[in-house]
Amino acid sequence: MSIFSLFGSSIKYSQVQHPVPDLDVKRLISQSSVRTLSQNEVSLVEDDILAKKQNGKLSLQHIYEALHSLVNKHKISKNDQSGVMNLFVKYFKEHYGE
Repeated sequence: MSIFSLFGSSIKYSQVQHPVPDLDVKRLISQSSVRTLSQNEVSLVEDDILAKKQNGKLSLQHIYEALHSLVNKHKISKNDQSGVMNLFVKYFKEHYGE
């Protein structure tokens, strides 16, 4: 029995990477319906998500990990995390069929 079967997998979202332009990330977060994010939190979220890029690409799992880390550090709320994830899930579905 593996450790993953004991505690469950930490993979919650697709790991398929897509080229998401930095401007799209910033536009989604800064113009989002997540109105509870302060300007400082918007900058933190943008920076952390963009730092997760690998070869110019992001996956929904990368975005989730960045947001989850900010929640664990008490930088954003779980509601903020959920709101931002919903935006990116919609974006990935519209642009990449995910």
